[in-house]
Amino acid sequence: MRNYLLFLLVVGFVFVTACSDDKKASILVEKEPIQLTEQYSGDVEGFAIKYKSGQLTIAGYILMPKQMKKDAPVVVFNHGGVLDSGAITKSMLEKLAYWPSEGYILLASQYRGVAGSEGEFSFGDGEVTDVLNLLKVVPEIEGADEDNIFMYGLSRGGMVTYQAIKRGANIKAAASVAGISDLVSGYNQAPSSFKYFLYERLGFLKGNLDSYKARSAVYWADKIDVPMLLIHAKHDPVIPIDQTKRLAKMLEAEQKQVKLRIYDSKYHTLSDQIDNYLAEVKTWFEQYGQS
Repeated sequence: MRNYLLFLLVVGFVFVTACSDDKKASILVEKEPIQLTEQYSGDVEGFAIKYKSGQLTIAGYILMPKQMKKDAPVVVFNHGGVLDSGAITKSMLEKLAYWPSEGYILLASQYRGVAGSEGEFSFGDGEVTDVLNLLKVVPEIEGADEDNIFMYGLSRGGMVTYQAIKRGANIKAAASVAGISDLVSGYNQAPSSFKYFLYERLGFLKGNLDSYKARSAVYWADKIDVPMLLIHAKHDPVIPIDQTKRLAKMLEAEQKQVKLRIYDSKYHTLSDQIDNYLAEVKTWFEQYGQS
């Protein structure tokens, strides 16, 4: 009798565990088609998505080729800006459609507290978690190659990219365009408006140095363990190029795979060099991807 009860207990446990696994919610909870312009509408399909990041539901996008090849590589894009000023817009999506037109699946998060996402705005913390959870959507996309994922970020998105790598993002290679890599020197050099923003989010530099360093890749270059392409405008008026130059030197000192590319531009986001730098990022990813 005792053995029979034990048997029933084991069977019940297995059954409950199996049911629990079956009931595990998908990370991707909403996927609605969006319309792209005629330039890409024939080749690219887009979706506005919502996905789970912990207890929050986060907005984002998936862009993919209409003619999907088996095992399509994936690119995760991390946007810049703060609050709604950096949210992904339709015009930005048109530029990001470059990736599916080249055979890649593109994923992008709006981050928490922005553009329809739940939660409070975060700077260099919660949004990194949102990006790491976005990576969990990849296995739910039919045809996506889970072993061929790449990531790049623009401005603040570069900072998010560095942090995602530090926190274990499973990617083959990464790129940063005009990325923030040193908030300590950035605080001292920043205009008063941005300095006040940093004070509101992180407190004064003095007394909160650890928080600033935790968001500054120059203080933990040894944690950047994927091939890294660093792109910056020579005359960037927002994020001094010295930050990226310093990070490149530190990565070289750590014997990391890194390439520094400086464009002769006066625009922070290299808006006059988009086609050029996208092609260069793609070449970088191809160099380290699996064929």
